[in-house]
Amino acid sequence: MRLSCLLAVLAITVGGCTAAPRSDLQPGTTPAADSVEGGLWMVMERAEAQLRTSGKVIPDPELQRYVQDLTCELAGEYCGQIRTYVVRQPGFNASMAPNGFMTVWSGLLLRCENEDQLVTVLGHEIAHYVRRHSVQRWETARDTLTAATVFGVMTAGVGVPVGGLAQLGVIGHIQAYSRDHEREADRLGFEFMAKHGYDPQAAAQVWSNLIAEREAAEEDRPDPFFASHPPSEERMESLREMANALAEVTVPSDAESRDLRFRAAMIPHLEAWLEDEVDLGRYAQTQVLLDRLKEREHSKGLVWYYQGEVLRRNPDSEDRSEAVAAYRQAVEHADAPVAVHRSLGILLSKEGDVAGARAAFATYLQAAPDAEDREIVQYYLSELEKEP
Repeated sequence: MRLSCLLAVLAITVGGCTAAPRSDLQPGTTPAADSVEGGLWMVMERAEAQLRTSGKVIPDPELQRYVQDLTCELAGEYCGQIRTYVVRQPGFNASMAPNGFMTVWSGLLLRCENEDQLVTVLGHEIAHYVRRHSVQRWETARDTLTAATVFGVMTAGVGVPVGGLAQLGVIGHIQAYSRDHEREADRLGFEFMAKHGYDPQAAAQVWSNLIAEREAAEEDRPDPFFASHPPSEERMESLREMANALAEVTVPSDAESRDLRFRAAMIPHLEAWLEDEVDLGRYAQTQVLLDRLKEREHSKGLVWYYQGEVLRRNPDSEDRSEAVAAYRQAVEHADAPVAVHRSLGILLSKEGDVAGARAAFATYLQAAPDAEDREIVQYYLSELEKEP
């Protein structure tokens, strides 16, 4: 159906149809086409089609299948109605559309320490879908938004790239659920994960980590991503109380295999996702993330490299020797990206360590003979060789 037709339908439904009832969406059902909910479903079908061809969906079938399988496990009888898309987008966010397609941002996966934390968020979004929260939210906004604006905001909010970070901030504000919706999604999502044997304490830990980033962001540029899912001490404590109220938690027999499959799905993408985070320039917030990543037993070289990048790129960093130290820490690990030698060479040359810079650049050229910036690095090296 053409976009103009979809907008016409939405203009009618947004303009005056009866609100969707507050009962749960029944498995296998679809709303009437002439209802608010039906109109939103039609618009989101168009948005979903746009997302699939936008280039934002990460082209890794194994990763996509992994997240979809987790979603199905939690959703149970709703499995056939929910479709997940992992998109390459820094920052913490996941979004559920009224018609059942969910986007999960790469920045969210980067922040999850294990599968338990990931299913916390997936369960929360599934709860929004089952309880039809997004339909209720958009019905509330119908008197202040035109149909075209609704389409633009909704499609961007679920991952279709139509604007920059500033627009995403506006989207987050408009899409923000009420406190009652968030509490209900927290509770139902918690029930989903606990039912399937996931660690109930993980739910509170997710919000604790986000609160730490939010507090760090006060020294940095405002983070628009927290607008649609505001982390709060109240929510964290409520989730902790629910976890503590469980008389006994049985550790599932496949807990170790869950950790292994989570790690296998995430590790191939860590470098790209960390690069995206650092590129945002929210250095104080990224520092909190890196400090958590350092506690893991894997990817040490990669994490220390990006620690150096944060210290090197941050204009507020006064002592570049800390960045040099981070790079030197990175090269002690086999998984350090080859770019660490180039960055180390740049800093050492600025500090006047000619011999060290030469060695770093030479190592980079040897390790990356086909690097796109090879000619530039060779020029740097030739200039250093002129030094006494």
